[in-house]
Amino acid sequence: MPSATELIESDESVSFGTCGPIVVMVWTGIATRERLERAAELVVMHAARGGPVGILSVVEHGAPIPPPEVVALATDRILAGAPELAGSAFVIEGGGEWAMSALDVASTAHRRHHDVLVRKYCHDTREASAWLTARCGGAPTRAELIAAVELVRAALLR
Repeated sequence: MPSATELIESDESVSFGTCGPIVVMVWTGIATRERLERAAELVVMHAARGGPVGILSVVEHGAPIPPPEVVALATDRILAGAPELAGSAFVIEGGGEWAMSALDVASTAHRRHHDVLVRKYCHDTREASAWLTARCGGAPTRAELIAAVELVRAALLR
């Protein structure tokens, strides 16, 4: 049975959805503390349904980069509330200095959880989707997850 995509909420900075056991986030604006806390809350709520859960975070090129300590707080909350986290894939779209800065913040924020947070940093959704669907036992399929990302992205209020 195909995994349906469910849109949860969206504003001008971030859009959230789910596809099977995976929470999908597309970030284009400011990742404020409140928005990151909401992201963590949604992952924990999704994990409460039972079974492993995955996270696919897409950061569009040029999005403002939050301080690592704010990302770390959200990560702490996710790991405390979602112990069966199968994996977290981060897609940092684009390249150059901005992408290197975004990667630095993400990896710095996650470093203290290196023993429990299984994560992958990518530059496109195809690679992230293939990795994350394998971590989640093949459901959703890679194609379903890629389609979910685009549906969640389309819901951004631009």
